[in-house]
Amino acid sequence: MNFKKFLPIIFVTFSTFTYGQQTVDKFKLYGFIRNDFYYNSRQNVESIDGVYHLFPKPIEIASGVDKNGAPQAEMLSIATRLGLDINGSDIFGAKSSGKIEADFAGFSSNYYVLRVRHAYIKLNWAKTELLLGQTWHPLFGSVMPTIPSLNAGAPFQPFNRSPQFRLKYNISSSLSVTASANYQMQYTSSGPLGPSSVYMKNAMLPDLFLGTECKTEHWISGTGIDVKTIQPVSEKLTSMVAIIYSQYVTTKFQLKGKIILGQNMSDYVMPYGYGVSDTTSTGGPKSFSNINMISGWINAVYGSKVQTGINRVEELKLFAINTGVKRIGIAHCVGMTREALDLRNRLSDKFEVYTVDCKYAKIKGSEMLNDETVSGTSCNPAGQADFLARNETDLNISFGLCVGHDILFNIKSKAPTTTLVVKDREHKHNTYKEFAINS
Repeated sequence: MNFKKFLPIIFVTFSTFTYGQQTVDKFKLYGFIRNDFYYNSRQNVESIDGVYHLFPKPIEIASGVDKNGAPQAEMLSIATRLGLDINGSDIFGAKSSGKIEADFAGFSSNYYVLRVRHAYIKLNWAKTELLLGQTWHPLFGSVMPTIPSLNAGAPFQPFNRSPQFRLKYNISSSLSVTASANYQMQYTSSGPLGPSSVYMKNAMLPDLFLGTECKTEHWISGTGIDVKTIQPVSEKLTSMVAIIYSQYVTTKFQLKGKIILGQNMSDYVMPYGYGVSDTTSTGGPKSFSNINMISGWINAVYGSKVQTGINRVEELKLFAINTGVKRIGIAHCVGMTREALDLRNRLSDKFEVYTVDCKYAKIKGSEMLNDETVSGTSCNPAGQADFLARNETDLNISFGLCVGHDILFNIKSKAPTTTLVVKDREHKHNTYKEFAINS
């Protein structure tokens, strides 16, 4: 028997069984519509038809005219996004969840198609997290500049989403260690055949990352090392990347920075890859040498957007942006599911949002109170808090929870919690109306 052929079949069957056979407790559909208009005063090195801008092309004079000097303008809707968050039952004693997210930035011959952004399964134990699938490469990290452009700071900031096996261990509440094995799919190395994942496939080795991160109320700091091996022709080429980053965030002030010292970083949408160091007798490439580079950025932000008559939702968004929040959780009453999903859609353009209703886990009232005469499904504010903690939210929103349930949720929540809507059946959840009536 050919064991090398048999092993992948075992693994694919096993991975499909472990998640596919589990009962899905909850799934949430989200997304947004985005339109981008851009004007460039000259031609640029770019991606996704100009929406993803990198840097201006150099001056090239032909017949007395700079051929890269012509301006450009276009409007595109390809950053429109659709996603699905999935929460399954326990697997090997771990809480299971998953994400599928796509936009319309994939290319065909003459039109745009759906492109996978994220597609992963995540298992969470008490101190350990295992992620299997495609998401941000660890070099992208949890610290990035605050800018309006889709390029998120590239070509100075690594930009890459990759299929990966990622293991994270929480040494303490603030310190964690992450190790991952990453493969190439959409963001690939360059070579004799052009950009392709075949060079890493031929090398038979994944890209390996090891890093540590410390996260407190205001600070995020970390460092990491990445090692990649490719095989452009007959000989392999190994390159390394080291990063160090830090972020300090308060209510109105953000200071962030990152330094990258690396080799062959074209697959991270950064300049420079590698060059030919030796040729064959026929003049073809035989061996290669890495091109070394150092890149860094610093980003300072102060204040918040000034807007007359700003509503509470917009105020919440600005607060979350200014304090560096990345993930927001919404714990809502099951009777306000439609409104909670509306809030989720409003927040999803800036944050990763998780919603969970009060009937989470569908615990029978008779089981909760140990009384067979009680009917219906019990509310579960502690379960809501646990669900959001497992998804590592940075800020939670209490949305229409009953008195007592909201208190228990606040106590159990690991992230800071703000209340957006309170339960008030008489005044249609507008508690202030009681005071307006009596004033």
